[in-house]
Amino acid sequence: MFMLIPLNGDDTQESTITSIEGRKTMAKIEFEGHEVTEVTFIDDIESELAGGIDYLIVDNPDQEIDLYFEYDVEVLQCMPNATIDDIMEGFLFRTLREVS
Repeated sequence: MFMLIPLNGDDTQESTITSIEGRKTMAKIEFEGHEVTEVTFIDDIESELAGGIDYLIVDNPDQEIDLYFEYDVEVLQCMPNATIDDIMEGFLFRTLREVS
């Protein structure tokens, strides 16, 4: 499965989620079951969406997310300033809120 997360930096341990518009980078997280298998930073979001992304994680649902819905990406909301580890924990324990 694949997840996109807008981040304020490119440090996988220290960077936190930020707005889509204000991001420094977009992280593509590949995971199987309960384990992250790869983290890559992407530039061409539409290309990744066309290739298949399952989830977009946002910290605020009041952002431009219509493009993601066009590609049938499920949008989930997490708490502000969450790290990748925080987000994965929330995903696994189903504490992320679905945005529709």
